[in-house]
Amino acid sequence: MTSRKFFESVIEGTITNEMVEFAKGEIEKLDNKNERKRESSKNNPTPYQQATEELKSNIKSSMESNKTYSANELAAMFSTTTQKISPIMKSLVDEGFVTVSELKFERHKAKGYTLA
Repeated sequence: MTSRKFFESVIEGTITNEMVEFAKGEIEKLDNKNERKRESSKNNPTPYQQATEELKSNIKSSMESNKTYSANELAAMFSTTTQKISPIMKSLVDEGFVTVSELKFERHKAKGYTLA
């Protein structure tokens, strides 16, 4: 069955066993393709992913124990943006390397990060 014939049958509301098998096969192809992409990106990280991992490593080694850092402070320390630091810190929280707390400033609140 071709994709066109499959879509035409769906539009008409006609579903056959052949269509179900075709759809299952197409889903399997998509799953295989996505798995290959995932494996490829793990084994061959992009330059952006490499730079992010390097920054993450630098953050880990630079944080002092018993000191709480805001994303703004970390961004200034590493000459980057808060938007770049925030997802890295979230991953470090997920890994259990740092803990997150709330910092209160005069006009706003922010997340604070401390070594676990």
